[in-house]
Amino acid sequence: MGHRGGRRRRLWFAAIFVIVCAFAYTQRQRFFADEAGAGSRSTAPSAAVAKGSPAPSPQVVSVRDWATIVKQDPDGHEVNDVGVRKRITDTGYPWLVRHEESEIEFVLIPPGEYLRGASPGDTEAEPDEKPAHIIVIEKPFYLARTEVTNRQYRTKVPGHDSGQFEDKDLNQDEQPAVMIRWTAADEFSRKLGPGFRLPEEWEWEYARRAGTTDAFPWGNSAVRGRDRNGRGPANVFDAASGRNFAAKGAVDWDDGFVVSAPVESFPPNGFGLRDMIGNVVEWCATAYERDEYRRAAGGRPLSPTSPPTLAPTWHRAARGGSWCFEPKYCRSSYRHRLDSSQAFVSVGFRPMRMLP
Repeated sequence: MGHRGGRRRRLWFAAIFVIVCAFAYTQRQRFFADEAGAGSRSTAPSAAVAKGSPAPSPQVVSVRDWATIVKQDPDGHEVNDVGVRKRITDTGYPWLVRHEESEIEFVLIPPGEYLRGASPGDTEAEPDEKPAHIIVIEKPFYLARTEVTNRQYRTKVPGHDSGQFEDKDLNQDEQPAVMIRWTAADEFSRKLGPGFRLPEEWEWEYARRAGTTDAFPWGNSAVRGRDRNGRGPANVFDAASGRNFAAKGAVDWDDGFVVSAPVESFPPNGFGLRDMIGNVVEWCATAYERDEYRRAAGGRPLSPTSPPTLAPTWHRAARGGSWCFEPKYCRSSYRHRLDSSQAFVSVGFRPMRMLP
């Protein structure tokens, strides 16, 4: 009996030993399998890394600090000149971005040079547009794609009312904000953040011309701008306005609007900006000086990083013409001299943003 009991115990211990050994072996295999898997996971690159995705450029990173990128590069519909598209792309900055707080979109203006002042063959040029002279833009900058609209202006000035003109509404959301003094336009622009301000007069004209040299993008005659149906390419004092207000001096085309039009109602210029001809006149940072061009003649390098002209004055330069101005006041080189303490139904603005 004792002999059989001892034998049974030995068999029992042997069985337990086999089970323990088997368990230990299984755990050992699992351990090495996990180690191998961990090693492969730590050394194998992810799909994104394996494809070598390029890191964003410093220019793109810097823009993301204050804006959302809408479009990196323009296409042929937005900027039709291949050379201009290349100049934009070569800067490394995105072409179209959005300042989210104000909902204002900004277009990149590439560096370059242009003939500032009276265009060759422009018989309507004023004395303060002469002599024409070369201006060099050393660095790119951003300029608002459109005039600041009533909707955008109200993001910082709630309740703003652009009013009416002879019962015609100027206060719709997508119409340009008007009845804004120069100081208010300057303050709004600066409150958008570091680097924002109104454009200098010479920056504005460079952006307006976008590589053109005539009084208008289509030549020195305003009438040549109309299409086969008699529709004009910009919102100026046209036939419809002349009939409505029983006034003389209207251009012989119909742009479809009696007063200011919703922004982006007309085709873009060579940089992709809207309403640089007409709609509303636009405040500039520059103090108006009648003889400035005589001093500037001969050429000088200028950069948007230069401080704006802040000489004490009642008068500021403004550019662009408007829905109530004859086309001759909407020429690329025409300089408006406006009392900065006053607000007007035909004057708005568009801000710019300097770049390092």
